[in-house]
Amino acid sequence: MALQQGLQQRQSQNLAMTAELQESLKMLQLSSIDLADIINGELEKNPLLTTDDGESIEIGSSNKDTTTSDLTELGKDRDSFENESLDYQTNWDDVGKGGDHKFENNDFDFEDTIEGEEDLNQLILKQFHIDVADAQKRMIGLHLLDYLDPSGYFIGNLAEIAENLGCEEAEVEEVLLSLQKLEPTGIFSRSLEECLKIQLEEKDRLDPCMFALLQNLQLLGMRKLETLKEICGVDDEELQDMILEIKALNPKPALGFARKELTPGQPDIFVKKKDDGAYFVELNNAALPKLLVNKKYYMEISAQLKNKDEKQFVKANYHSANFLVKALDQRANTMVKTAAAIVKYQEEFFKFGIKYLKPLTLSAIAEEIGMHESTISRVTSNKFMVTPRGSFEMKYFFTSGVSNSGGEVASTSVKESIKEIITAEDHDKPLSDDAITAMLKKRGVNISRRTVMKYREALAIPSSYERKNSQMYRAG
Repeated sequence: MALQQGLQQRQSQNLAMTAELQESLKMLQLSSIDLADIINGELEKNPLLTTDDGESIEIGSSNKDTTTSDLTELGKDRDSFENESLDYQTNWDDVGKGGDHKFENNDFDFEDTIEGEEDLNQLILKQFHIDVADAQKRMIGLHLLDYLDPSGYFIGNLAEIAENLGCEEAEVEEVLLSLQKLEPTGIFSRSLEECLKIQLEEKDRLDPCMFALLQNLQLLGMRKLETLKEICGVDDEELQDMILEIKALNPKPALGFARKELTPGQPDIFVKKKDDGAYFVELNNAALPKLLVNKKYYMEISAQLKNKDEKQFVKANYHSANFLVKALDQRANTMVKTAAAIVKYQEEFFKFGIKYLKPLTLSAIAEEIGMHESTISRVTSNKFMVTPRGSFEMKYFFTSGVSNSGGEVASTSVKESIKEIITAEDHDKPLSDDAITAMLKKRGVNISRRTVMKYREALAIPSSYERKNSQMYRAG
């Protein structure tokens, strides 16, 4: 077969991941605080940017005010809005290669916009979502996460939270107790005593003597050991053993964990109620400086420049300023549209409380405003809304599923997997909870050993030691 050379035309389309596109995606996901730092930096180095009105003009802004949105406007101008949005899609293969408790006196990495490092919040949410399937309880749990102090203690007021969410205080406390069962052990405790109590319960060491000691920790701090011996009904040696056991516990469960601070100094969106009972969303213009391009100054200096390098410098700054203002305008537009769609979908929650919270997915909002799910995910990250029922991160309203490495996982399916693994084990060498945890991880279900133990006990399945010595399980 003869080889031949020839010319041919072929048409194809691709989207290059340019520096500007990366910067747009970054700004879409950044919180207002981080974005304000970037804007202030640009204002310092770009002479064509200003926050004063004067003779300046806004580049790329439309006549329509996009800082507020009535919920009835959604869907009317979907096509025109879609053309303005930062809805970038691409094939990534083509992209360039509780206080001080004591017993005694700017480099940008594009990958960061896709998936961040797991911190304490993420660890808690992963466990909580696997354990709790109810959308209302998830919403309460997400709200309680805002009241976790740097030491890992819960510092919120249950009555106030219940009133804001429109539910019973007992429901909030039930969710709080569920959060206290998560790792690290002792998290979400309301006091040092409760923190130590939870840790001792897990070790099966909360006997009446230890319980009495926990109720009188102030005496331990005052070194009134004789009084403690009498209260606990123990001798010197037993009391010293109990004290050593308590000192081995962790009084600050969150210590050693990274934790990203999400709550901003001021919100991004206000949700307000009209006189007729309807809701509307409004952009918080005070969260970011109003950025403008000084076109008059640009025209004046451009006419006087003769040096090539100077012309290049001014041109580059004008292009940069133009892009930045457009990107900020589109970011605000996208944020308002997304917030309006969320409020429209969850309107009954705002009117009647958490019992009326609906399951919601990113795809539902994306379809509502004609955008891609990835855009909705970015624009709802680290963005907060002040509503008549309190302050919420926009992501809090997406409560329909449990996200895990293997996809959507429910607690019932995890329990079934544990039961299946134990049924198939070698009865002479039963699997430990650690081994079951490792096997679940291979199936794409990342849960802690403690959660495995909790689910195993809920299924009334004995421990590996008990199963090994149980005739029933050996016969099975």
